[in-house]
Amino acid sequence: MAEEENGHRPGLATLGRRLAQTAMGAVRNRAELIALEWQEEKAHLSELIFATALLCCFGVMVLLLLTATIILIFPDNLRVYAALGFTLLYLAGAVACGLKVRSMIKHQPFVESLAQLEKDRTWLGSSK
Repeated sequence: MAEEENGHRPGLATLGRRLAQTAMGAVRNRAELIALEWQEEKAHLSELIFATALLCCFGVMVLLLLTATIILIFPDNLRVYAALGFTLLYLAGAVACGLKVRSMIKHQPFVESLAQLEKDRTWLGSSK
């Protein structure tokens, strides 16, 4: 500022320093924004997990009461078979879900990104 008040233009070093300060201010601003949004997303995810757990609990209670109601509608001598039928139905659902989870666990993330990085590494190695 003192240089500008004397009628001289600021030098290249002064301009470079100001540019660096402005860039660092912008980077800091963005980092603070990202940190704030990260905190908000963590809170949102926690709420989502809690609501999902409640949904699962209430869903299981509804399913149990519906199953019990249907079993109680059957005559006394057939209730055992109705309960067995529901047991087999729920067992099949559990096995299907278990197999789906098992296949999802085997899934490797970022397959395409890793493939692209490998192509880039190969290309850079061939240009030597």
